[in-house]
Amino acid sequence: MIGDLNARLGNQPPGEDLIIGPHTFGRRAAQTVEVPNRDLLLDFCESNALLVANTFLRGLPEEKATYFKPGATYIGPVSEQEYNMLDFILCDASALNSCSELASIREAAFGTNHYLVKSVFTFD
Repeated sequence: MIGDLNARLGNQPPGEDLIIGPHTFGRRAAQTVEVPNRDLLLDFCESNALLVANTFLRGLPEEKATYFKPGATYIGPVSEQEYNMLDFILCDASALNSCSELASIREAAFGTNHYLVKSVFTFD
């Protein structure tokens, strides 16, 4: 499953390591709503035995960022104040082992504040 899920994950807290990997990027959203998108995403993943693939693969901040705030330069220096990871690839653990590449393409942000996310999965 691939999509703009608008969940600001932040760092991986204890107990979420089966869903969120150690390679996150961005800050967690300030909770201003009753049920934050982050919580909804975690519930969905847990209910469907999925994990957030973007967070299990290493990558530079430039490859992890999938969104930039209005006013930030789409190709500027990446910082957690102006960039975040909001677009995710969700898969089960067996599919994650088949993923050899997963990164945002910063040059492909035309008319949006989101970057294209490229992934390569190889299944036998």
